[in-house]
Amino acid sequence: MEQFQTWAEMVRSDQMSSLQVDQFMADHPAFAAWYRREKSGQPMTFRIELTQEQLSVVNQALVALPYKYAAPVINAINTQLVKTNGDNDAE
Repeated sequence: MEQFQTWAEMVRSDQMSSLQVDQFMADHPAFAAWYRREKSGQPMTFRIELTQEQLSVVNQALVALPYKYAAPVINAINTQLVKTNGDNDAE
């Protein structure tokens, strides 16, 4: 269990990309099951950095989605932008 706690801290830090986390979970299924069971109630965030080209693809995908699916994603992005811009305004 101590090793799982260490791995959980690693997964929740910025040490690994989301793709690396996915691969790590696939490579360690017992840990993945434990993590989902133990940490499922705790929010998990990832920082995603996109190139302009990747951002364009995401934008095109959101436009193609039905509104009921795209709207929550767009609202979440806008909320984060407001928070980020608010943080930058405070500096």
